[in-house]
Amino acid sequence: MAGVQHATAVTLTAIELEDQALGDWPRRLLHVPSMTSHEWQPGNIYGLVREPTYNALTYTWGRWRLGDSEQPWVKAIRIQGVSWEIPRIDPRRFTAAQFASVIQKATQSVPQWKKPGVDISEEIEYLWLDMACIDQRGSNPKSAAEIGRQLPIFKNARQVFSWLHELPSVVLGRVLTEVDRMTDELPNLAASRSAPAPVLNAIYQNLSLILDDPWFSSLWTLQEAFLRPDCILFSKEGKTRITTLGSGAVRHDTFLDLLGCCENVLFCESSSLPEPFGKTVSLVKEKGLAAVLTFSALAVYTATSHRTSIKDEDRIYGIQQVFGFRLGTSSPLHTPGTQYTREQLEIQLGEQLLRNHPVLSQMHVFTEPAREGRAFLVTPNSTVPTGLRGFVRSDIAPATTECKEIPLVTLSVRYVESSPWGYFNGRVCAFPQLREACERVEGHSLWESRFDETHNYLVLEPDVSPELASSPASSSSGYVSVPRGHPQRNLARWFAEAFQERNRFFVLLLGLRDTDDQRVVLGVLMISRQKQNFTYYHRVGLCWWDATLTEIGGERVPGLDYGTLMGRNGVWEKRHGYFG
Repeated sequence: MAGVQHATAVTLTAIELEDQALGDWPRRLLHVPSMTSHEWQPGNIYGLVREPTYNALTYTWGRWRLGDSEQPWVKAIRIQGVSWEIPRIDPRRFTAAQFASVIQKATQSVPQWKKPGVDISEEIEYLWLDMACIDQRGSNPKSAAEIGRQLPIFKNARQVFSWLHELPSVVLGRVLTEVDRMTDELPNLAASRSAPAPVLNAIYQNLSLILDDPWFSSLWTLQEAFLRPDCILFSKEGKTRITTLGSGAVRHDTFLDLLGCCENVLFCESSSLPEPFGKTVSLVKEKGLAAVLTFSALAVYTATSHRTSIKDEDRIYGIQQVFGFRLGTSSPLHTPGTQYTREQLEIQLGEQLLRNHPVLSQMHVFTEPAREGRAFLVTPNSTVPTGLRGFVRSDIAPATTECKEIPLVTLSVRYVESSPWGYFNGRVCAFPQLREACERVEGHSLWESRFDETHNYLVLEPDVSPELASSPASSSSGYVSVPRGHPQRNLARWFAEAFQERNRFFVLLLGLRDTDDQRVVLGVLMISRQKQNFTYYHRVGLCWWDATLTEIGGERVPGLDYGTLMGRNGVWEKRHGYFG
C-alpha cells in the first residue's frame, strides 16, 4: 500500500544486547576486601553496590603463566566468585602474596597532586583486574567481547596503577629522581655542547634500568599506557615515589612524568651529543615511548614490533583499542566458533581505518617494501614521518590538540580473486602539475623568504619500494627521511624525470588534517601498474603541503594556483581503482 513503510527487522546478538545494557561498565569488577569477582547486574550493580568507583591495574604476567604440570606446589592468588581457574604465576617473577599485597594497595586513591592540609584520599573497594574480570579459559564469547572494551574500562577507572614488578621501591625511587633531574638539564647541555660523558652514561643506564622492566615490553601494556598515560607507577612492593614540593603540595610519579623525561631526550635528538646518547634515543623509540608521546594511535600501532605477545593474533587484539576498534572475536557481530589469523585481523584493522579515517590511514611510510597488493595497509613496519606527528593525534588520547580530518576521498577494501586490495574513489593529479603549483608558492613575494636550502613547500615522504631504488631517497641502510630544502627539491625533480609518462605517476588527493593553527593537504604518490589484465596503482609514498599559506585573513592569496593546491580545479580528475 502507498504510504506504508515496512520496518526491517534487525536481530541483535546476545553479546550486542548485553553490550547495550552495559554501556561503558565492565562485565565484572573485583571487590578487593572480600577478593570476590562480581558480575555486572542491571542497574550497574556489583555485589550490593550500585555504580561503584573503581581503579584498574596494568601489569604483565602471561609469559610466566605456569602450565598444569609446572611447579604444582605453587598456588594461585585466591579469588572468589569465578568459574574459571585463576592462572598460577612463576614465583620467580612475583608470588601470590606479593600480588595480593599490590592489589590491596591499588584500591587506595592516590591523587597526582594533593594540596597541603587537604585530605582527599578515598578508599576504593573495587578494582578492574584482568585475571579476576575476564574468563581466562579463552573460550567464552564474553571474554573476547571484553577484550574489545578496554577503552571504556580504562577510561572510566578513577585511577590506574602500572605495576613494575621487577623494580624495588628503593631502586625505582632513586632512578626516577636521577632521570628526572638529568634529563631536565639535557636541553641546555645540548645547546651549549657541553654534556659531560658521565651525565650521558647515567641517563642511559638509569633509563635502561626502568625500561628493562617487563611492563615496557608487553604489547597489552602499551595499549593500556596509551589509554591512560596518567597511570601511577607502582614499584615491586606496590609503592609510589612521593615528592613534596615547595608549596607543601604532594605529587606521585606517573607514566606521563617518565614520558616528559623521554621528551627531553628526543628534543636533543638532532644534536651531536656523543654516545651513549644515540643508544638512549634508540631505546626510547624501541620501547614505543616516542610513539606514545605523539598521542597518536597510528604511531603507537607502528611501534608494536618491539613488544611481545603470547599469541600471534594478539598482535592485533592487544592494540586494537587504541583506535577504539573491536575486531575479530571481540566484535559483537562475531559469528561464534569463527577464529581469525593475525593476517585476517590486520586486514580488518586496515579496512576500519580506510573507512573511518581515510586520510589518517595513509599518513605513514613503509620502512620495508610492502607486499604486492598490501600497500594500502599500515603495518608495524611503517613509521609516521616526523613532520606529520603533530597532525596524527587521536581523539582517544588525552591530547591538548585534537586533529580534525576532512576527507576528500573514499577508501575501502575489495577482493580480487579472494585477495584483499585497497580501493579508492576520488581525484588524482599528475605529479608535475602539483609540483609546479607548489613551486609558485615558494616563488611568491609573500612567502619566498620562508624557503631556502633547508626549507621547501611540497614535502615528499617516499616509501622503501623497489621502484625508488635509484632515487635520491634510496639508502642501503633502509628507510631514511629526506631532509627538507634542496634534498626534497632534488627528489621532486627525480620523480618528474623518472616517471615522465603522463598516465603513470599520480598523486591521489586524500584530504586535509587540521590543528588549531595549521592545515595540511595530503596525497598518496602512486604508480600505475599492469598485471595480466588487471590494472592497479601501487603506492610509493606520501606527500603533503601547508594549506594555511594559500589564504590570509580568509582571503585567497593572489598569484597562487589555489584550485590545484586545494584539489578544486580540473587538474584533479575523478578516478577510482584498486591500489596496494
